[in-house]
Amino acid sequence: MHLGLKANNKQEAIQFAGEQLVKLGYAEPAYIQGMFDREKLVTTYLGESIAVPHGTIEAKESVIKTGIVVCQYSEGVLFGDDEDDIAKLVIGIAAKNDEHISVITTITNALDDPDAIEALINSKDVQKVLSILS
Repeated sequence: MHLGLKANNKQEAIQFAGEQLVKLGYAEPAYIQGMFDREKLVTTYLGESIAVPHGTIEAKESVIKTGIVVCQYSEGVLFGDDEDDIAKLVIGIAAKNDEHISVITTITNALDDPDAIEALINSKDVQKVLSILS
């Protein structure tokens, strides 16, 4: 969980998320390029200030074990094609097989509540953020 980050663009945000996935032992360094390749195909911006960058199908062989990193950008990062597609939460995902689908479903279910999103975007308290996401 990384709070209060700043990024000039989505490439920086994806790079940071990818590096954290590698550092935590979820993926090999090659996975980061797979995250960039995936973003080129179609944006991973979900709406509601959330982006979930993850690798391509080909990049799955670089995944060691399923895991996520939550990165908070209070000032936001432009993620989609529209100027309003600003991600304030960037949740990097490394997933084996099709596990990314259940991970994204869990995240989107937790974020159905606008108050939860607001709390995640603005919280300085890691424990509070973790309790919202669990």
